[in-house]
Amino acid sequence: MKVSTLIRACLLLLFVHPANAATSLAKSQTSPGTFNQSTSQDLALDASYCSSATAIPFAGGMTGDRKWRPEVSELGFCLDINKSKYGIGSTMPLAVESVGEQILVFGRERISNHFTIILMAGGQINYLPLTYDQRTKHHLEATFVLGSRVFFISYDPAYNLPEGRRRDVSRHVLSLYEVLLSDNGRTFERVAETFLHAGIESGVRITGSATSKWICAQSRCRTISLAARDRLHQNQHNSDLKIGPEFSLPSGEGTYEVLEVASSAGLHPHALLQRTVDDRIELLPGASEDVFLVCSLLQLTPCTPVPPGQIPYRLEVAEGKPKYSLATSKPDLAKVLRHDLRRSGINGTANFAENNLEGRIAWSQAYYLNGLLSALDIADLLELPNEMREDIRIRFMLEAGEMSRLSNFPYPGFLVKRYSPDREAFSSKLHVARIIKPFLRAPQMFDTEVLANMDAAVEMLAPGSITPERVASATDKRRAHARFRKYFPFWADGVRVPWNYQSAWIEAIAWLPNTPDTSRMIAQSMLHDFIENELSPAVPNRWGYVIGEMETGWSRSDRISANTVEYSGDTANPNGAHISYRSMDALALLAAHRTNIITLDEDIIEAFQRLVKEGQLYPFVNEELRLRGETQKVPEHIARIYARSNLPWHVQNQPWALLSLKDERTVDSE
Repeated sequence: MKVSTLIRACLLLLFVHPANAATSLAKSQTSPGTFNQSTSQDLALDASYCSSATAIPFAGGMTGDRKWRPEVSELGFCLDINKSKYGIGSTMPLAVESVGEQILVFGRERISNHFTIILMAGGQINYLPLTYDQRTKHHLEATFVLGSRVFFISYDPAYNLPEGRRRDVSRHVLSLYEVLLSDNGRTFERVAETFLHAGIESGVRITGSATSKWICAQSRCRTISLAARDRLHQNQHNSDLKIGPEFSLPSGEGTYEVLEVASSAGLHPHALLQRTVDDRIELLPGASEDVFLVCSLLQLTPCTPVPPGQIPYRLEVAEGKPKYSLATSKPDLAKVLRHDLRRSGINGTANFAENNLEGRIAWSQAYYLNGLLSALDIADLLELPNEMREDIRIRFMLEAGEMSRLSNFPYPGFLVKRYSPDREAFSSKLHVARIIKPFLRAPQMFDTEVLANMDAAVEMLAPGSITPERVASATDKRRAHARFRKYFPFWADGVRVPWNYQSAWIEAIAWLPNTPDTSRMIAQSMLHDFIENELSPAVPNRWGYVIGEMETGWSRSDRISANTVEYSGDTANPNGAHISYRSMDALALLAAHRTNIITLDEDIIEAFQRLVKEGQLYPFVNEELRLRGETQKVPEHIARIYARSNLPWHVQNQPWALLSLKDERTVDSE
């Protein structure tokens, strides 16, 4: 490790949690943001390092009449509030709420990602004294204020059961909490354990007035308001709240999710919905079918379709009626992209400075960063303004810098524990491969130190590295493949991995500047196995998720798995793998072909081009097709499904969808 890297790692250890840090800024202004939970400091003493901080593009928001944005430097994070800067050390600010002169900052700690609440008031700053459970069991989803009471919505990663952790029925709920600032050491209490049935990063959207809110996530919504007496006595935290029943928005044909919500001073609340498609269980929408809907949250009237061909954004309510902007010109497409990047995650923060313990880098940030890279790659074609290109470049560099910082820490590093039965942390080739791809796509954007920090991740791609996926070389009787190690903390230990696990690994090693011969030979054998089982004699519109025992099942007498002694087989993918996994498979094959790991028949490449055009593969498969000079335009009715991004992982498709829509928009903005 370089000396500079070691020094930086030591500095960062100060920021794992404020309770471990020095307490006096007056003694050392070179240690910003290092507050003990029981002490407070003059804010003016805490801003010295903010002079070198960089604003995080697309992130920030409003709290009351205050505009705020997060900034980052090597030494810590800063908060710009109405152009006054405050150093807040290792806390990445995700949301800011204000009640009178009090400002509450909700964030996650750099590296550890511990949940943090900071109170700024009277020229002082205090970290609220959270317990270990409180710091580790909250993935923040949203915040809001009712009267003078502050609330937040979070996802408990320990209580909830994601698919892939156990064979039990999955559980995904968002819980509601109230912050208590004057309650003898208690800092917040749970108001509702099951506030909304929605998962981690489900895109919570909130609208309303000072005393009532409409809150939606995915296609579920709920109301919350202050009881009448609490409106008169807003500081009485034991006063009653009125929480309405959870309801689903009517959507007619197909499945939809809430993109935006809006109201006029809490009246006439409406939502803008976008069609989502899981082609394992439903058909892709036709050219005449609705993609966007505007729905009243009062459920008094049917939803109104947005006319075909239109891309709505920036919903608002005026004179009791919903209205929205339309992307009618080429410059408007850039406005749509900027608008959505500002909404990605909480207040545009997406997964900035988040670790991978809940799989958020592999299954969210990796999509986001690849989407940013694609936007830069086709910026000329999209006619993105120079200022926006620079913002995208800076955001990508800052995000990647925080990711590379994780490599300096054995824990959490790039470990994941979301999918192990008892939340044991382990490294996964699948996750590491997805994490490292953005660095391999654009090495010219990084200095040598950032790339050197990722060397340990590259080493995890070696076939013999100890991860749940054990790579088995080819023999005279079988092709090379990967299996989950038996007795490893994973529900399907001992079983062959799904295709997309291998595909992620193959694509990553194809991007390596010097792929070891052993890895190339194994990848080649794996791909021939995939082609023989799934793409022969002709490429289907949809192919399978897995072969072997995970597909057919096993019994106790087979002695295949220690953690799941019997299994009836894969019932979730009878009509083929999810489009996201099939798209990973296609990218792996195309990347391997580009780097001469394998030579594909031309009919396979042509089939992938056709599947992109027909919507059977994600638009982002164009990442590889463009390198061949064969970018595929997606039909307008399919492109509209991906033209708006509601969540960070949607961003990877958005630039390609907008590019497909560009030629339909010939009117220039004035």
